[in-house]
Amino acid sequence: MSLFDDPEVEKKELEVQEDSNGKALLVLLAILLPVYFLVRHVAGPDMALTTFMCFAVILVAIGICWDLRAHLWFWGIMLLVMALHVPLVLLVQWPHNWIPGLALLPIGLVDVLIVVKAVRFAEKFMLKSALPDEEA
Repeated sequence: MSLFDDPEVEKKELEVQEDSNGKALLVLLAILLPVYFLVRHVAGPDMALTTFMCFAVILVAIGICWDLRAHLWFWGIMLLVMALHVPLVLLVQWPHNWIPGLALLPIGLVDVLIVVKAVRFAEKFMLKSALPDEEA
């Protein structure tokens, strides 16, 4: 801590960050719960849980890459990712019994990692192609 650091400012910044994390969690639940109940009503609880997990993974990946939200190509990639998850939900035979969340966590983490890496890979190409236009 230097002479010019104000502990009150750091404390306020930490409170703002904690507050925004809470708001993000509430927004995430506000988006996911209606989707869960809709799919549960239409297709049953097994498919609802799978849809909930896939949608949660996509929303977490969007949150990680939130700095790219202003780019149209980012949202195009997210739509493609959602489209690629549809066969996962519809075609894979998921167990009819209860699966603990810790068993599904590695699958979700790998899914988030793949989505984020794909977005960052596309970012390299999209931003590289956008640089010459800005310099001209």
